[in-house]
Amino acid sequence: MTSTSRSETGGWRRVWWPRLPVALLLILCAGWAYGPALNRMFAADQLTYFLHLDGEATWASGLRLLDYTVVREYEKGDELLYRPALMAWLAAENVAFGRDFRRWNLANLVVHLGVAFLLFEVLWRLRPSVLAGAAAVWFVLLASNFEQVSWNHLGGYMLGFAALLAALWAARELAAPEAKPLRWAWLYGFAMAGAMLAHEVAVVAALGVGAYGLWLRRRTPGRPWMRPAVAWVLPLLVFAGLYAFHVARCERWLWADAHGTGAGAVIPALAASPRLIGEWFLRILLPGNADLAVWLGDRSYWKAPVQFWPLGAFWAYSAWLGLLVCSLPGFSLRRLKAEAPFAGLLVFVLFAYAGMNAIGRPQSGTIPYYAYFPALLGAVLVWLPLDPARIGSRRRAWAAGFLLVLALLNGWKTRQLSLKVQADNAVVAQHYAWLESRVRPGLARPDYTFSVTGVSTDLNPEDPVWVGYPDEEKLESISIYRFLYGHRFDPDAPSETFAWPESPAARP
Repeated sequence: MTSTSRSETGGWRRVWWPRLPVALLLILCAGWAYGPALNRMFAADQLTYFLHLDGEATWASGLRLLDYTVVREYEKGDELLYRPALMAWLAAENVAFGRDFRRWNLANLVVHLGVAFLLFEVLWRLRPSVLAGAAAVWFVLLASNFEQVSWNHLGGYMLGFAALLAALWAARELAAPEAKPLRWAWLYGFAMAGAMLAHEVAVVAALGVGAYGLWLRRRTPGRPWMRPAVAWVLPLLVFAGLYAFHVARCERWLWADAHGTGAGAVIPALAASPRLIGEWFLRILLPGNADLAVWLGDRSYWKAPVQFWPLGAFWAYSAWLGLLVCSLPGFSLRRLKAEAPFAGLLVFVLFAYAGMNAIGRPQSGTIPYYAYFPALLGAVLVWLPLDPARIGSRRRAWAAGFLLVLALLNGWKTRQLSLKVQADNAVVAQHYAWLESRVRPGLARPDYTFSVTGVSTDLNPEDPVWVGYPDEEKLESISIYRFLYGHRFDPDAPSETFAWPESPAARP
């Protein structure tokens, strides 16, 4: 009885320690850093997505938009992209949250927490150490991640990146010399398929995984190959079939509007990928480079070009130097050689991601949320040649301390950005939370419409939007109420009218 009890206790500890403490710490840190920004109002692409829903919050309305670049009626273009998993996530949020932006923002934050915990799990499984938990805390507070986490439209990207990281980890396990359990093949297949349907970088990554497997097979002929090969091929076949159906429905498959790089500039854009990666890592490493211009009703942008010595750089450089000095004995050429093929795969994926963004956006260096994925992959890359067991307990403690100092420097910057978002969105957030609470109960009635009186154009402005393709030059001005609620907003024949600010109820 006693031995069984001890065995059960040991099993419990292996499962929950240190996972539960790390998860709780991540939640506390994320709540402190991002809590004020939960009032960020919908903006930009999110409003255009709502416009296509026409005020509906049903599964049918959301699933109709799975092949979004084909079926959308406004701001058409980018038909080369195919992201049905991303659109499925948006459809699920639409059904669950309606136009409650706080819930959308909270869902984004929960996804970010999940990605940070997955990063911890990967690092811990590679080589268990207190540094794995410290790295996850650093990632969850990272100031360069702010736009990705706080813009409610981008949760599907984070899910796709998490699925891709899980698939890459499974590919590493499948490529091991000894036979691995079948669950790794299943994990790779489902994770990579999901990632490919969320973001196109996973399609290139899947091709890289195939090359990675062939390279290892050639170097060590005794490696198992059947199970990894099947796991690699099936997601690609599924994606190819779905994408062929997508292409058949496209009106202008390869057409791109002015925000894309022209065909003649593709090679220069690809050549700029190393510079773009360098800029991302300076944004990631130095919190002073993560200063954002946070705009109400629009996506955020970097305030200034990247610098080697931004504000507060002394403290960041000092902490990184201390971390390097403490960790240096843990890096070994033997470990680096053993991990070189997998590290090469991660570097290939990183360059593919940079190349895609450089081609898709000529000013890709100004877009903050692009730095999220490089931070995720970069943390794993740095960890690969590190063996914390070679460092010693005292050095490990100091290294973890320096990493937590970096996390706090980022957390302070992230919280400052959150407080600015909270202040800038205060009035608009109050108004639209009030409106959603009154409109949503009536949406269950198919004939329900509403109007609002006493509202200035500051709260309900009209934004221009292209009808069809931008080169058709059909511009229409649409009010934000119409973006959010479609035909349900009908000032000419409303079934219910609200007054803002709402008049107090009459006392009986």
